[in-house]
Amino acid sequence: MKLIIQNSSGESLTKNQINLIKKIVVTSFKMYGLKKRDLSIYVVKNSTIRKLNYKHRRKNKATDVLSFPMRDKNYLGDIIFSIEKANEQSILYGHSLEREMGFFIAHSMLHMFGYDHNKEMFELQEKILQKVKLTRWLLIFFCNINFSAKISP
Repeated sequence: MKLIIQNSSGESLTKNQINLIKKIVVTSFKMYGLKKRDLSIYVVKNSTIRKLNYKHRRKNKATDVLSFPMRDKNYLGDIIFSIEKANEQSILYGHSLEREMGFFIAHSMLHMFGYDHNKEMFELQEKILQKVKLTRWLLIFFCNINFSAKISP
């Protein structure tokens, strides 16, 4: 399996972030017993992903991640994600940048395998993230505190 990670975002990825991306890709193949195939991952800015989102989906806004599966026995496809969206959403959802990037990759890998947005897909991506130890426990903990709090008049 050849994995190409190309970063044109202007923001550096750490060695740990690159290793995490590789780990999620390999874990995704292993968990679902699929033959490993070549894959390209592109890290871009919001302006780039907005243009691609418009070109391919006719949505003129930046999105977080796009998946382009190839029906080829040796090449799985392309994943393109916005590092700016990853930063924004990690703050919004209260977890690390690595967790958000991990979500993008796990989510896209499942699209590459043929899954569409449904409960099963979301459960499977959480299993991948748990396997690489990128869980949401902190967010769940804080949500439980907020939901259980009572407000006095």
